[in-house]
Amino acid sequence: MNSESFRPEGPGRRPRAADFRSEPRPSPPRRPLERYVPNPKLRFLDQCREVTRSRQFSLRTEEAYVDLIRRFIVWNGRRHPREMGAAEVRAFLTHLAAERHVGASTQNQVLEAVES
Repeated sequence: MNSESFRPEGPGRRPRAADFRSEPRPSPPRRPLERYVPNPKLRFLDQCREVTRSRQFSLRTEEAYVDLIRRFIVWNGRRHPREMGAAEVRAFLTHLAAERHVGASTQNQVLEAVES
């Protein structure tokens, strides 16, 4: 193919949608995410499952989050997460990094799971 037969800007070029827009379209306003309140009669991990389903996470993500939350609870002596704060989360992440040798992406996933 020589350079004369390939003319992206010439008359043989197909028009694109961007050619007809004079200015970029503004994005629609984003609704604030509403907090989903799970059924208080369920056990804590079942409530976590319910929240992840309401956020439309994949099944595999739900399983991973619930497992990480369970590990966090067991590592902290089976205390309820409401009784724990940032110090316990920080200690658990330090434990994962120092003793379990997990990567940064795993630590971020644990942090997201515990915060949700």
